[in-house]
Amino acid sequence: MAVSWTKEQQQVIDARGCNLLVSAAAGSGKTAVLVERIITKITDPIHPLDIDRLLVVTFTNAAAAEMKNRIGDALEKRLEAEPDNTHLRRQTALINHAKIMTIHSFCSYLIHNYFSRISLDPDFRIAEEGELTLLQGDVLKDLLEEAYESQSEAFFSFVESYAMGKTDGGLEEYILNLYRFAMSYPFPEEQLKAWCEGFCAGENGAWLSQVEADVHRKAEELLEQCEYALALCREEDGPYIYTEMLTDDWHQLKALSQAVGYGQIQELLERYAFMALSRKRPKDIDPEKKEIVKGLRDQMKKTIQDMKKLYGAVPAACLMEEDETCQEAVDVLVSLTLAFMERFDRVKREKNILDFGDLEHLALEILLDETKEGHVPSDVALELGEHFDEILIDEYQDSNLLQETLLTAVSGVRFGRYNLFRVGDVKQSIYRFRLARPELFMEKFHTYGLTEEEVEKSHCRRIDLHRNFRSRPEVLDSVNRVFYQIMGESLGGVEYDKDAALYVGRADEAKSGFDTELCLVETKEAEDDLSERELEAKAVAQKIRQMTMPGTGFSYRDVAILLRTYAGWAETFAESLEAEGIPAFVQAKTGYFDTQEVATVLNFLRVIDNPRQDIPLAA
Repeated sequence: MAVSWTKEQQQVIDARGCNLLVSAAAGSGKTAVLVERIITKITDPIHPLDIDRLLVVTFTNAAAAEMKNRIGDALEKRLEAEPDNTHLRRQTALINHAKIMTIHSFCSYLIHNYFSRISLDPDFRIAEEGELTLLQGDVLKDLLEEAYESQSEAFFSFVESYAMGKTDGGLEEYILNLYRFAMSYPFPEEQLKAWCEGFCAGENGAWLSQVEADVHRKAEELLEQCEYALALCREEDGPYIYTEMLTDDWHQLKALSQAVGYGQIQELLERYAFMALSRKRPKDIDPEKKEIVKGLRDQMKKTIQDMKKLYGAVPAACLMEEDETCQEAVDVLVSLTLAFMERFDRVKREKNILDFGDLEHLALEILLDETKEGHVPSDVALELGEHFDEILIDEYQDSNLLQETLLTAVSGVRFGRYNLFRVGDVKQSIYRFRLARPELFMEKFHTYGLTEEEVEKSHCRRIDLHRNFRSRPEVLDSVNRVFYQIMGESLGGVEYDKDAALYVGRADEAKSGFDTELCLVETKEAEDDLSERELEAKAVAQKIRQMTMPGTGFSYRDVAILLRTYAGWAETFAESLEAEGIPAFVQAKTGYFDTQEVATVLNFLRVIDNPRQDIPLAA
């Protein structure tokens, strides 16, 4: 049966001759559309492609395998309909050699094929995480010992200022964190030096923009609270006696939300004063609304007091002086990080091991040549740029600057062929802690064209897929209702408006008649023998019993429990449900030796071996 694509999905499948950004919401059929786009390019009646002319970059190996299987299945179906099509037969043979892989697999492919360009033994292996941790510890230990022996005053000052306690643990963590952050950039050494040189910039420093952004954000949030409180005051039975005070607050907050420069921020905070609330007690005021307004104003007071402590205590001149003093410490930290980078790389080369960061940087070294004018594409990059008809990047919201540079290097943009296809959803970006840069997605989201005129001018196009084919209408309504209120540019990276909202994908999907419920558990009155988790699990068990009573049409197998985090919660819920007679299945993440029964036996054996071991004895 032929698939019925939506208008937007068909546009994604058919778009040609431009860089394309697809903003694909959850459940919008992204993978199916991506596969169909690949199939239509392979089976184009006028300009059919060989599948090995495409580079498809996925986020995980599992996603790559699924993509390859889907394309293979689609090709087999086409071949059944056209058994004499030699081009299709060729594609089924080439599918196993297709470049459908993770970014690290692609980098490994480059290194194995062009290792001579970087003087690397091709018999390298990827080191295990524990092995790398030990190597890093050894390198840091030697590095810091040599730094102490150097008797450098700058280093000793750095240690006195930033070392924690009696050890150097804090210093090692600073070096490693800065190293990891720098390695997410295409040229980490250059980036470290640039940060060092740009740190001490007085009132033009990056710190000021951070302070301004924080003050503006907090002031705008307080303005919203103030406006809500004023709206309550203006209601028929509202606490109108507070209107004058709240109006004064509004004007002060408005000025703070527009403050420019540290001096002005400090001056406004210093002058900020709250008028005393009126003590009149008219009988025509709703006491509940009065308490709500008082509570909102107390929150406003606390936030302003916190801002005064944070930004109002130190004069701007003193901050400038401290900024200059910190420059010496930054110089030391950057020099230690550069030295660590060089030594750690040398140790790995000696052992002929690499980590995932090395794969990306060595691949980039193959693709770019360093010249006096800067980094330019190598002959390998030019060759691959000619070969690949299109580069398709999945989960683009989780890319970083290094990966962006890598994949752009093998694109055809320099030849006038705009062939970068990127798909993702910034609302699903959860890997900032792994140094993903969702702002790369948002920069294109705001600049890529939506109209034919814009696309013709820039050769860059954006298509939004908002229809969700996975969830029921009542689920989507609830999700939209929450995120319309809480998600914006400052929280979530995107303004959650009608263009970002989720819409029902299937036209025949009718509401079930059920509404989303919010169940609150009062933990303050928890039973003495139950933890908060157990109390919550017990409430869930009671709800499940209510839902599965005879005549409701529901059974236990219709229920799924989603948790924000697995550790510590899944086991508690499973045990609580089983105690209530409700069968529960948990997809265990722990290994065999972490199960309660096995852990108990192992602890018993440890106590037999040495009765002085307190922790196994307690267990």
